[in-house]
Amino acid sequence: RFSRTEKLLPEFAEVLSKAPNLILADVYSAGESKNKIGGRELYEAVLAVGGQAEWADAPKDIPAILLRRSASWKFPHTLLFTGAGALSGLAHEMLKNQ
Repeated sequence: RFSRTEKLLPEFAEVLSKAPNLILADVYSAGESKNKIGGRELYEAVLAVGGQAEWADAPKDIPAILLRRSASWKFPHTLLFTGAGALSGLAHEMLKNQ
């Protein structure tokens, strides 16, 4: 949610900055109107505290990003999707296609 991201932005950025292969997309609104803080601001905050992340303009862009980035990964590898809406649907679709 936008309100949760705004309230916890520093904490989210600090924790997410430790993720080695982070891909971020916009925040799922869950019925809220978009305020000034969303996924892009979270992405920028992660970078500002020294994290590494990649921005996905839309959840549909994530599979291509994963395919490109996974070429250097050692397997098995764990993917963690946290989100709702289109992101949740994408995670389920990717699992179904395995």
